[in-house]
Amino acid sequence: QQQQQQQKTAVSVTTSASRGISPSKPAKPAVAPKPTSAASGVHVDHSACLAELDKLKTQHAFAMMLKDQEIASLHDTLRKQIQPSALRKIEEALAKEVAEKNRLMKLKQKAEAELAEGIRRVELERATIQNKISVPAAPPAYWRVAANRISASRRIALLQQSEEFQVIKHLVENLPQIKTTPAARKCPYFKEISKISLKVVGIERIENAELWNAFCYEKSKLRARYGVQPEQYFEGMAAQGLSAEAIAKARALQGLLQRSHIRDHLKKYPMMTPCHDSATADDPLCEYWLYHGTSPRIIDNYLTKSPGYDCRMGKGLLGSGFYLADDPRKSNCYIPCSQCEKLQQYCSCAGLFNRLFGKFSPAAADPDEGPELFILLYRAVLGNAAIVKKIDCEMKRPCEDHATGLPFDSVMAETVYVDSNSPFLCREIVLYERFQAYPEYLITFKRVEANPAQAQPSVFSQALSAASKFIRSVTAGKNARVA
Repeated sequence: QQQQQQQKTAVSVTTSASRGISPSKPAKPAVAPKPTSAASGVHVDHSACLAELDKLKTQHAFAMMLKDQEIASLHDTLRKQIQPSALRKIEEALAKEVAEKNRLMKLKQKAEAELAEGIRRVELERATIQNKISVPAAPPAYWRVAANRISASRRIALLQQSEEFQVIKHLVENLPQIKTTPAARKCPYFKEISKISLKVVGIERIENAELWNAFCYEKSKLRARYGVQPEQYFEGMAAQGLSAEAIAKARALQGLLQRSHIRDHLKKYPMMTPCHDSATADDPLCEYWLYHGTSPRIIDNYLTKSPGYDCRMGKGLLGSGFYLADDPRKSNCYIPCSQCEKLQQYCSCAGLFNRLFGKFSPAAADPDEGPELFILLYRAVLGNAAIVKKIDCEMKRPCEDHATGLPFDSVMAETVYVDSNSPFLCREIVLYERFQAYPEYLITFKRVEANPAQAQPSVFSQALSAASKFIRSVTAGKNARVA
C-alpha cells in the first residue's frame, strides 16, 4: 500500500510538472491564535494605540505652534506696512470726525442761543406793542372823533364829493403814460402796465388805533435815531454806562436824513405820490403814500389783525419783504381776479383783456363790467433807504450803510428810466420791519384800457400838487372837507 501510494504521488508530480503546475508545498505548522477581546471578539493592542495617539498629539501641537508663529509674523509684517500710511489715514479720519462732532455741537449751541434770543425779542416786542397801545398816539385830523380810543378796526366809506375822495381819485386815475424805450420793453409786466389804467369806484378810510399806534411808535424810533437830540440825551447815555464808541455813533446819526443821499435823490427823481413830511423839513423821515396789491381774500388780514402785514411772506426780485410801489399800475399786476383768482394777463372775466392781450376767445362781457378789485394805499416810512438797481432774490435784510455801520431801514429799486441797466420798470420799495407802514385807504377800482390822450404829465402834476396840499393842510391841523 505504501508503494502504491508513493507511485501515485510520483505520477501526480510528473503530470503537474508537465502541465506547468508547481507541486504543492508542504503545510506550515499551525500557529497559536492571539488573545481576543471577550466582548467583540476582535484583538485590541492598547499600548500601540496609546503610542499612536501621543504621536498625533505631538504633531498637532507642533503644527499649531508653527501656525501661531506664522500668524504673529504676518501681524507684525502688516503692522509695519500699515503704520506709515493707512494707520495715519485712520487716525486723521477719526480726528476729523471728532472735529465735525464738536462743530455740530457748537452750531447746536449757537442755534439754541439764537432761538432763545429770538423768543426774548418776540416777548419784548409784544410787551412793547402793549406799551404802545396803552399810550395812544394822536390820529390824523381827518379821522372820526376819538378814533384813537377804539381798538377795533373801522372802514369809513368816503363821500365822492369830499376833498379826501377827489384827491385820491385824481391821483390814481391821472397817471402819466409809460414811456416806451428799448430798455423798458425788456422789463417784466411792460405790456400789462402800459395798456391798463385804473378807474376808482369807491374809497374807504381805515381807522385802526392799534396799527396806528404801532406805526407811530416805529416813526418815533426812527426820529430818535436820526433826529437832532439835545446834549442831555447823550449825557443820559453816558450815565447808563454806554461806551464812548456807542455815544459817538449816536452823535454821528443826528440829522442824518437831512443830508442823506436818499433825500437828494428823491428831490432829483420825485415819487409819484405825495410826501407827508414835506411840511417839516427839520424832521425828514421820507414818509410817503405807497400802493400795495394783494388777493381780495386776505385784505382783512392787513386791516383788522394786530400784526398787519408779514414781511416774511412777501417774495419778489428783492427777496423776502413787504413790497410797495408809487405807481398803482405796478401793484395792480399782483392782484388776482376776484372771480377766477388769476392775474390780469391770464384773466378772461372781462372783454378788455381779450382785446389787449389776444390770448382768449372773444368774451361777451363789456370792459366796464369787469370785476371790482381792491388796492391798499399805505402810509409808509422809508427812513434811510438803500437804492438798488439789480435783482437780489436772496435778500432778507437790507445791506449795511457804511456811513453809519447800521443796516438801511428800507430798500428802493430804481427804475429803468433813471438807469438803463435797471431791470425795474416801476419804482419798488421793500420794507423789512413790521409797523413801518400803515394801511390808510382801501381803494375799490376796475381795470380799463389806458387812454394816451388823457395821460398828460400836466394833469398828473396838478393831481400830485393837490394831494400834497391836502396833506399839508391836515398836518397843520386845518379843517379839511372830509366825509
